[in-house]
Amino acid sequence: MASWVEAELLAQSSEGGDWRGRACLTLLPRRVGRGVRCRERRLERERSPSRPARLCLKHSAGEVTRSPGEGPSAPRTLESSSTGLLLRGCPRGRPSAPSRPHPRGPRARGGRDRLGPPGGPRRDSFTHAGRGRPSEALASPSTAFALTRVERRARAWRGLHRRAWHKSLPELFNTRNNVGTVAQLWVYPIKSCRGVAVPEAEVTALGLRVGHLRDRFWLVINEDENMVTARQEPRMVLISLSCEGDTLTLSAAYTKDLLLPIKTPATNPVRTCRVHGLEVQGRDCGEAAAQWITSFLQSKPYRLVHFEPHMRPRSSQQVRAPFGPLDQVAYSDASPFLVLSEASLADLNSRLEKKVKATNFRPNIVISGCGVYEEDTWDELLVGNTRLRRVMACSRCVLTTVDPDTGIMNRKEPLETLRSYRQCDPSEQKLYGKLPLFGQYFALESPGKIRLGDAVYLLG
Repeated sequence: MASWVEAELLAQSSEGGDWRGRACLTLLPRRVGRGVRCRERRLERERSPSRPARLCLKHSAGEVTRSPGEGPSAPRTLESSSTGLLLRGCPRGRPSAPSRPHPRGPRARGGRDRLGPPGGPRRDSFTHAGRGRPSEALASPSTAFALTRVERRARAWRGLHRRAWHKSLPELFNTRNNVGTVAQLWVYPIKSCRGVAVPEAEVTALGLRVGHLRDRFWLVINEDENMVTARQEPRMVLISLSCEGDTLTLSAAYTKDLLLPIKTPATNPVRTCRVHGLEVQGRDCGEAAAQWITSFLQSKPYRLVHFEPHMRPRSSQQVRAPFGPLDQVAYSDASPFLVLSEASLADLNSRLEKKVKATNFRPNIVISGCGVYEEDTWDELLVGNTRLRRVMACSRCVLTTVDPDTGIMNRKEPLETLRSYRQCDPSEQKLYGKLPLFGQYFALESPGKIRLGDAVYLLG
């Protein structure tokens, strides 16, 4: 890993003369806790009609030119006008104070001349501008601010042994770009039922977690143990599940609340359910929950099951090919994280007569401050201390036409409007079919926590 900074470098030789040119300054870690070094790449000859032939030493830290008689061992000095950094030699890569001339001459400290010209600096020193160097060596006064950036990076490398790698990278290099802010966080405990807006959430491989509530860890099934969603029962979006202390509460409008224990009794049977054709287990939540849901929906007998941590999740790759072999979900369709931007939702609403909400599309993370459909281009995000990897777009179905406040399905909008301008590329029709795309599926790279107001960074 290297940090590249474009700079104007001044190369000086002991015989006089100087040449200026544009180059890239590269800071490479020598070893954890050992500072920063510059690694020599290759030695080339460069000829010019107006100047004698000279050696041009290519560094990852820039380009140093010397006169023909100097050779690779001659002292060299790099001065960056954009970073305020002076590099002298640097084969060892340790910061050190500038050398003082010895009273008995430059060779008195050892048999080999390591000091260059009398009174000059050691060749193996790494010297910041302003430390043992006259201040006029700086190209401009503005370099003092850039110097602090270089120092902070060097210190960050020395602290890698105290911090996790994925947390240190954004602090070391400017490889991230702020693309927005977390505006909403949603957890949907029961698949296809009402979501819970939360101020913060723990990010796990199977989705968001807030205390005992986990995203889509409860599922409504029919008598054949197949999943039931708001596609078949639109009024399911009016059912909510909340947690207080050691008690879960099932609630809905005009219906008496039902209290359930957080831990489902071990005597309850484990049922093998089917979600999008794949089998997954769930422990039955009991007769009281089954009667409550059946009574509210007033259509067919239904039951409620709970996914427990020891149960085997479904493979996302078996649902959607772009997912990796390690991506898994409990009762979610394919991905544990759906990301949507407020700008994209506002663009859709500008085309609709009746505006829709973010909950029509059931996202987990809603981001503000970015461009319209900018989430389509994000490959890897850093949100809080969590890293997420984009996998694919989310194709939308008739579920988006269910009003989350009334539970009424109109089967038209916003789906028809989305079809008019959010179709996939023809080369991707095998993956998405003719369904419109809105929102992006993400998978977990490294766990952490997400809070409202967290900055969202695009990595890479």
